[in-house]
Amino acid sequence: MVHEELGDIDHAIEDFREATRLDPGNAVAFNNLGSAYLKKNDLDRAIENFDQALALRPHYAEAYNNRSGVYVNKGDLTDAIRDCKEAVRLKPSYAEARYNCALVRMQLGDPDEAIAEFDYVIQLKPEFADAYNSRGAAFHVKGMHERAIPDFDEAIHLKPGFFMAYYNRALALQDIGERDRAIGDFSMAILLKPACSPAFNKRGNLFVEKGQFDRAIQDFDEAIRLRPDYADALHNRALAVQQKREHEQAAADSVRTASLP
Repeated sequence: MVHEELGDIDHAIEDFREATRLDPGNAVAFNNLGSAYLKKNDLDRAIENFDQALALRPHYAEAYNNRSGVYVNKGDLTDAIRDCKEAVRLKPSYAEARYNCALVRMQLGDPDEAIAEFDYVIQLKPEFADAYNSRGAAFHVKGMHERAIPDFDEAIHLKPGFFMAYYNRALALQDIGERDRAIGDFSMAILLKPACSPAFNKRGNLFVEKGQFDRAIQDFDEAIRLRPDYADALHNRALAVQQKREHEQAAADSVRTASLP
């Protein structure tokens, strides 16, 4: 698995394919080959290999969990939840499978079930930063912003430089009116992922709320440069330019009014 660890997926696929040719009864090799194809987003071949791993080893929890991930990428949430639930049934302490079940529950629009599953995951694996971040996102979906923020805090504590946790915490802070803290978190998210156009757009909106129109327009400019068809950023920039002109006109009118006898 050296090639895969080094990020050389094509060579890893060649090695895993050779392993399955030499040992066609090796379920682990088929599971690893499926995982490599999943990383390449070759979903049909990934499923073929996970199917073969499960044909060879019907109680292979890891293969069920991995195949669930393929179904998620294909948009087949019914098969995805079926597979990750089977992985959990076979291996109840399998934190990653429970985590994937919770993510699918979120996509199915059931944040309460997702939160219950995330709770279990965190009991099994208290250092699992992604579980805290995702549970925070579930609380945020429910409108429980102040409950979400401590989960994002813990995710960042466990995994410094966790882009998604900074971004999600910024959204929650924005929703409770903590503009400056939200700007700080969007700024950190941008530092971690400079090509994230939504972070520039969201931060630009906060600068508009603070009346800092030039900084807002700079952010919208960058969001549009990164994504020229970003309709929301184009709309927001137009509004910011308009509000800036109105603000400047109001200030000029105020000066003129003060100078009148």
